[in-house]
Amino acid sequence: MPTAYIYSDQPIKKKSKWTISSTLKGGISANLVREFTVQEINDVQITVNGVSKITTDPNNKEFATINGMPTRFEGSGDMTSTLVLDAKTGWIISANVNQQIDGKNIIKAQGQEMTIPIKMSSHTSLNNSSTVK
Repeated sequence: MPTAYIYSDQPIKKKSKWTISSTLKGGISANLVREFTVQEINDVQITVNGVSKITTDPNNKEFATINGMPTRFEGSGDMTSTLVLDAKTGWIISANVNQQIDGKNIIKAQGQEMTIPIKMSSHTSLNNSSTVK
């Protein structure tokens, strides 16, 4: 899953930055550009902040079939995240992710197009209390 891919392909230290770009495919096709920065690092854990942009291609006018209806989403949004990783294993200990997306859903029905404005806001919190060895 591209949104879970967070790791640098280079060794990191405090203030290290890296960018990961990917394309989401499926019901919503979009470009996702994520920039991560190491905020804190010690022998036990690493704290990483992420700032992301998600955008659909304004030139892509293709429809995906969702629930039997030709549908296309057009829009963009932002995502911010704070991740705490185990310094030895890289396993995510905890994460907080906030996402805001604005756009519109276009649905084809009976030879016409219906446009539905959409505003999505989500907060995801993860806390892994298990120890990975």
